[in-house]
Amino acid sequence: MDSRELFAEWNEKMQAVKEKERNHEKWKSRFTQLNRELQRAEEKLERTSRRLEAENEDVEKLKRLSLSNFILTLIHKKDDRLEQEQLEAIAAKAEYDAAYKEHESIGEELAKLRTDENGTDDWKMEYDRLMIAKEQLLKEHSPAVASQLADLAENKGKVRQLSKELQEAAKAGRTVLADLNSAIESLSSAKDWGTYDMLGGGAIATYAKRSRIDDAMNNLAHARQSMRDFQKELKDVQLQLTVDLSTGEYLRFSDYFFDGFITDWMVQKRIDNNLDQIEGNAAEIRRLVGQLDEQKNRADRDLESMERQTTSLIENAN
Repeated sequence: MDSRELFAEWNEKMQAVKEKERNHEKWKSRFTQLNRELQRAEEKLERTSRRLEAENEDVEKLKRLSLSNFILTLIHKKDDRLEQEQLEAIAAKAEYDAAYKEHESIGEELAKLRTDENGTDDWKMEYDRLMIAKEQLLKEHSPAVASQLADLAENKGKVRQLSKELQEAAKAGRTVLADLNSAIESLSSAKDWGTYDMLGGGAIATYAKRSRIDDAMNNLAHARQSMRDFQKELKDVQLQLTVDLSTGEYLRFSDYFFDGFITDWMVQKRIDNNLDQIEGNAAEIRRLVGQLDEQKNRADRDLESMERQTTSLIENAN
């Protein structure tokens, strides 16, 4: 058998598997739809059951009756007169029966569909096996296509690694943001207590203000550590960070806040200044995280494109 006949045979096998894939996608779509319908039917059944219970005292007995026998039972009670209450009970029974049958029907169809899945659920494993085998066949019989596949494989590896690094960097950036947001929350609270303190809030206000400042300092200590991790991750993706939490105003918080000679007004001003600076740094990091997410999405799209190219090369080679 020459290479052309060999490829034709493998292509035929792959088309058969692709047909299995299409059938499986149809199965999944129907399975999802039936599950939604079943959920709605369950809600309707519960709703009609509650209505039936409200209309009838002996609900379990009524549920076992057929609709026609149920009507006859009411007729015999009232000498051929159906009062408004009885009509409402009949309507509730009819609605319940219809909901029960609908629920039962959907459940049966769903059970049958689960059984039918057995014929389509193995397509991916078979497809992957055929793709690997045909790729090996191409390496042996079609050097030009094999070279293209090798280039694509190398590029996919690079893009896959880049996507991973971008994801790790964005995750590290979100950790910094969480720490900074906690510091902002603590400082905002300290600012409020500081205002109250300046208006004569007394020892309680002073204690609360300094407690919130302590919280902010702890948050910033965490932020400095997470910032170092973030900077390492950014180097991997060749980005730089323009903010610095390791020196500057933050390290001098205690010099001001716990100096017995400084006035409440100076403390309040220092809180405002540092709050503005932290919010500015948080905005810069938020911008960087957004940039990282955008680059990762672009890398993932490139990877998907190369995967499609690889699949197309293997599937269409003959």
